[in-house]
Amino acid sequence: MRMREIYKQKGYPDDWIEKRVRSIAVRDELTGEWGNRGVQEHNEFAILTAGISKATFGLTPAQYKNLTKAPPLKPGCALIPALTGRGCRRPATPADSPARQGGDSGFVALVQ
Repeated sequence: MRMREIYKQKGYPDDWIEKRVRSIAVRDELTGEWGNRGVQEHNEFAILTAGISKATFGLTPAQYKNLTKAPPLKPGCALIPALTGRGCRRPATPADSPARQGGDSGFVALVQ
């Protein structure tokens, strides 16, 4: 499979590649089932995917993108140095996730 070769060339470990390939297969199966049940529009798939992501990880894909795009300010950091890129930002960590901060997560949140 070409995808496996590309990941291997990029230096990813075999167990990571195997998990990635399996996750893609599972996602394809899931979206196929959604299609069989009448989901057709792109935004319908996006809503379902966001719900699963929120229930599983505490973040929607959009929230995750925003989290990784702009790490939060360090405590006590002024806004001006942060905007000028003078090192006032800290890397985002899993502890920054709403699920880790007591946010709603889990399957129950998905079905509510």
